[in-house]
Amino acid sequence: IRLVAHPVRAGDLAGAKKTVHAVPALWTGGHWVRCLLGPLVKAGDLLGALGGKLTGASDRGFHKRVIVALQATAGDLSGARDTSEKISPEEGHRVAALAIIAEALVRRGDFSSAVETHYSMGEMDIRAEGIGTILAAQAKVQGAEAAEETMAKITDESLMNQARAAM
Repeated sequence: IRLVAHPVRAGDLAGAKKTVHAVPALWTGGHWVRCLLGPLVKAGDLLGALGGKLTGASDRGFHKRVIVALQATAGDLSGARDTSEKISPEEGHRVAALAIIAEALVRRGDFSSAVETHYSMGEMDIRAEGIGTILAAQAKVQGAEAAEETMAKITDESLMNQARAAM
């Protein structure tokens, strides 16, 4: 970690990336990710942050999810969506990345978009629970009528009933 941490602290992101790319033991991911990803994303180096040298699919998916969280926290929801689209089924973590985006949308008060984001998830139980939670938050903040209006936009009857139950 020190091999990467020292150059990052000194602002030498290129040197830190060069170290990561030169040491095969680092290609599996690990703690260096936390050290390097944030500064790379903040510097706008998304390709560097995605770390094409990483060997494990799950590690690549996890790192992309971390990038989604960093982007969402910074308010770059468009970038976060783009990054989430780069998470392959083999890598996993896409549902968690979409949940991070939906949570950021809820914090912004954009409940309809948060519901649409959860609706795009493939797993019914996760979608229903998330949508129910979003609608409950909307009812608390904007009133039950606003939550009912948002729920009326859901066209899948089964999903609507599960979301209503989770609410």
